[in-house]
Amino acid sequence: CVMCPRTKNMTRAQGFMDLPRGRWWQNEKAVQDLGLSADQQKALDDLTLSQEERMIDLKGALEKEELRLRTLLDRPTLDERAALEQVDRTLAARLQLQKSRAAMFVKVRGILTPEQWAKAREKLQERRGELREGRREFRRERREARRERREDCPEVRGMGRPEGAGLEGP
Repeated sequence: CVMCPRTKNMTRAQGFMDLPRGRWWQNEKAVQDLGLSADQQKALDDLTLSQEERMIDLKGALEKEELRLRTLLDRPTLDERAALEQVDRTLAARLQLQKSRAAMFVKVRGILTPEQWAKAREKLQERRGELREGRREFRRERREARRERREDCPEVRGMGRPEGAGLEGP
């Protein structure tokens, strides 16, 4: 994307849409943990299908606007007015995509009971904590392996970063 390389991740950071990705309501454990009914599962399936179809259209529209912007910016002579107008159109397309994602989560909230919603968010927070801890452990192990390689190989010692630089972590 010309204007934001992390378009896919933008809604995750907004916080109010904290639900797992994918068709989590088809997972037997999630169904049991949340007490989802067959009607709720069907409603979530129907919502997801219509949302996926809409997202295809909105993503395509955004890609077209981004292409038009890149084309304007790549020309030998910049038409600043046209480029800024295209920036507005690109941002409007991105906003439509984000609004559609947000609307889906509002609709999911409407399908679940307040208790199910609270439990789903709680489970997600637990899972995120587990993933975060797994990433921390992976980083610790990777740092330790680097230290061991430097200690075992005199040629590597002294190369690259100064001893300890950038190796501190969370």
